[in-house]
Amino acid sequence: GTYAEQPQRWDNYTVMNQINLLTPNSLAIIIDCGIDDFFYQVNEKLHQELLYHKIPHDYITRPGSHNWTYWTNSIKFQLLFFRNYFDSSKGN
Repeated sequence: GTYAEQPQRWDNYTVMNQINLLTPNSLAIIIDCGIDDFFYQVNEKLHQELLYHKIPHDYITRPGSHNWTYWTNSIKFQLLFFRNYFDSSKGN
């Protein structure tokens, strides 16, 4: 449901309220956001909280907004991130 219908559920399961459940190095995390994206400030805050909790992650910001032009370019970097992750986990 929407936030108006289920505010407690939204608050319980938002990423910001679940950071304390993360164990450092347990997940490969990438955040990729354009500086004109309406999610930019939220992602910046998430990045700062992950740093505070010493949760490793890749954080990428570049010019752009929440649209296909940005995503078409960013997917290349995200695929490289995941390829590196899966290549490094083959030996484990």
